[in-house]
Amino acid sequence: MLSTLVRRYAQVGAATQDGELRDQLITLLLAGHETTATALAWCLYLLARNPQAQRALHASLDAGRTDYAAAVVTEALRVRPVIANVARRLREPTVVGGRLLPAGVAVLPSISLVHLDDGNHPLARKFRPERWLEGAGEQGMVFPFGGGPRRCLGAPFAVAELNLAVAEIGRRFEIAPADGKPEKAKMRHITQVPARGALIRLTART
Repeated sequence: MLSTLVRRYAQVGAATQDGELRDQLITLLLAGHETTATALAWCLYLLARNPQAQRALHASLDAGRTDYAAAVVTEALRVRPVIANVARRLREPTVVGGRLLPAGVAVLPSISLVHLDDGNHPLARKFRPERWLEGAGEQGMVFPFGGGPRRCLGAPFAVAELNLAVAEIGRRFEIAPADGKPEKAKMRHITQVPARGALIRLTART
């Protein structure tokens, strides 16, 4: 990736400093790799802890369908969003929740609270990928990549990667938890990662 960036800068005749290249690489690593890898870890952990959902995934994939794999990804991003909230600074006075907030105030819409509200998603704390196939889930109430003009630019690519990875792993493996302890989330930089690494065991499907 570094070589590609250097060649591209040279092709367009752009002067660059090492600091600029470093910033580009950090953006790719933090925003384009760590977040997607963390989301995949949560997907596999939740499948390992929910055998019924895993059986439904296997049945769907064996039938040549990938809709359930996509539902697994959406549901995992809902239950365990990688980013807990997004910050915005108001440019002008704005009414939020019936309160008038002055310009300059920072507001943090909570992704986790919206995702885990039973008013938005029945049995919100339960991992049920089926909700996205039954029409019970509302896509507008799931925003793991933020929203508006500052929504994550890599969201479509990340979802495509996750859908593909979950489908391929589901086709090849049975997924089991490494131990009986539940996995809590901890903050690393700005992401919510599995506190103990979300260890799982994979066994080849016969």
